[in-house]
Amino acid sequence: MNKYSELIKKWEMILDKVVLFNGEVYELSISEPATEEELILKEKELGMKIPHSFREVLLSFSKRVNFRWHMPDKVNIPKEFGGIFSAELSWDIEYFENLNELAESIEDDEIEDCGLKDKLQISETGNGDIITLDIEGKVIYWDHETCETTYLAENFMEYLYKMTELYGIGKEIWQYEFSIDENGINIENSGVKRWQEWFESFVFISQKENRKTVYDLIKYVEYTGCVTDDILNEFEQYKKEDVLKIIKTKIDKASEKEKEVFYEITACYLGTFAKEWVEELWEELSEIPETRSYLTIKCLEKAGTEKVIKYVEELFKKEGIRDYIAKEHLAFAEDELVIKWLKQYISEKTNKSEWYYLYAMSKPSWETIEEWINEGGRYKMVALNALEYMSNRNPKRAKIYKIVKPYSKERMVNFLEEAKNKEILESKKTVYNLIIEKLDMITAE
Repeated sequence: MNKYSELIKKWEMILDKVVLFNGEVYELSISEPATEEELILKEKELGMKIPHSFREVLLSFSKRVNFRWHMPDKVNIPKEFGGIFSAELSWDIEYFENLNELAESIEDDEIEDCGLKDKLQISETGNGDIITLDIEGKVIYWDHETCETTYLAENFMEYLYKMTELYGIGKEIWQYEFSIDENGINIENSGVKRWQEWFESFVFISQKENRKTVYDLIKYVEYTGCVTDDILNEFEQYKKEDVLKIIKTKIDKASEKEKEVFYEITACYLGTFAKEWVEELWEELSEIPETRSYLTIKCLEKAGTEKVIKYVEELFKKEGIRDYIAKEHLAFAEDELVIKWLKQYISEKTNKSEWYYLYAMSKPSWETIEEWINEGGRYKMVALNALEYMSNRNPKRAKIYKIVKPYSKERMVNFLEEAKNKEILESKKTVYNLIIEKLDMITAE
């Protein structure tokens, strides 16, 4: 196996591992090598020689490579690696650039040395920084905001090997700066070893057969940052008292993101079993009001929603009536009780930006929707804006809020058509058309 085949094999293995923890993986793309004629033409176009060590990579391996993956959205990465969100190793002969002209334009602005003279751009990062080669073939990172340069590796192949040991993270330097010292990327330092251990541990625990205890399962949820239906099914094999005991033990030392996961487990799996603990939060903790409201609604059920409504009313007395305060505390309820409560706060000054979010999140019944639209004025506006908001949600990327207790589709469509025909403005009629079009999507079965 030659050195390039070895690299490809490692990249494929990394992508396979990322799939295991539900990261986003892009197809590995490796084009054919460049020809000598192509390189001669490219060098003529650039007005500079391509460093010999990189030239060999282009001729023997590939002129265009794209290796990319992304971390899952809610993943809980250790704080020291908090900047890591993606990986990318890529270059394309079409986009190589002689940076002398850019250097001259920057240095015209009273900067003596911007760090770009006699350098070849081989890749650009998402934030505008540049990965370059100097005339000797050394890999240099250039920061577009400070014009500072950072030495990464002696040549491009060394850079590829070292970045591959980091699983390709970057391109932005702040994702892998923990690996850099005066000798460039150092894959032997302790930070790199900790990153490799964390990554491999995440891969291992992501495989269901490796989660043999409740501690393993909770550890996996800590990594992923989310509680899915599949995870809740796994929890069913364990006693709720054991899960609650572990959460209580771990929560004081947890990061804020980890705490969010523990609260989600409490709300989605423990529910009313954690009632006493949640009630204690009202006596002991006063600085986590939104989280407390979430747990109260989920674990105390209807009584919890009523308790949070009273709390929001107290906040209104202190801070004034604010729709965002109500949303922060009551969006979790998904209960028409909230719609009945908020009606008293719909004022003549209510505009498009207020209240309808919470209305949409609170699972309005069709009877309630008809009632609000028939009342007209500010009530119709809020109900209509809520339906428009629900209809505009992307079913692939966003939670779809539903109308509950629907009437027959024919009756609902007839009602909306009649209401539409009473409107004068075409913009209003367009909103009704959208709602009718998306009615199946926003109606609960």
